[in-house]
Amino acid sequence: MNRIIFLIITLFINGCDIDEDPPEKIYGLKGNFKFINGDPQILIQWERPDAADLIEYQVYKSESPGSSFEYLATIDKDQLSFSDSNISWLGEYGYKVRGKDGSTNIGEFSDSVFIFCYSAIGNWVIPDYDSLTICIDQNTFSTPVNFELVTAGSLITVNDTIGVMVFSESNLDSVLWDGNGWMTYTYSVLDLNTLDGSYDTITTNKLPEYYSIDLSNPDSGLITFFSDLYDSVWLKHTKTNCTGDSLFP
Repeated sequence: MNRIIFLIITLFINGCDIDEDPPEKIYGLKGNFKFINGDPQILIQWERPDAADLIEYQVYKSESPGSSFEYLATIDKDQLSFSDSNISWLGEYGYKVRGKDGSTNIGEFSDSVFIFCYSAIGNWVIPDYDSLTICIDQNTFSTPVNFELVTAGSLITVNDTIGVMVFSESNLDSVLWDGNGWMTYTYSVLDLNTLDGSYDTITTNKLPEYYSIDLSNPDSGLITFFSDLYDSVWLKHTKTNCTGDSLFP
């Protein structure tokens, strides 16, 4: 009798192939902040692990560097990405992912990735120039073609001057948010004709000047010039798109 019981127990143990091996660590986690159909989102992606019995991914999120990671979502095994729209302008969010298999084994977390919610697309105000705005196109990441800055306002009295800076289009780097181009400065001066007492407008076209634009910081965007002939131009992001609507409804 005891021999029969022993054989039954032995057969039961040998017949149960218990999987205690967790899924491998997730690799290749990366992410970026972008606007999809006008909506701000963080998109994270990762590589597919070599695990035939994987059934899901678990996504964890940190609200800021240094804060703890909390469970965010469960993703089907066939998905290798996740979009998070619960974010705010200039927020910095961390993410990490782990796998779970059919035997309920939980894998090791991936390395974490932190994403900063900032993009230079949209309207930039130029406070020193009567709140003129320029818009960075959301599709081409470029400045407007031949946008102008008027540096003075009227020609009323002798020696009054109107100056106009005309900037060529600049295509910005979508990661560093910087670019360059050419600026042409033209100014007109009201002059008195001593022969007949009339007023003449004398216009001067300066040689093109190389400029750089840096929009990596939303509160201190700058246009600077190759020489010291012109002052830098300060810009500030308005958090609105090119039509004036808020980027974060």
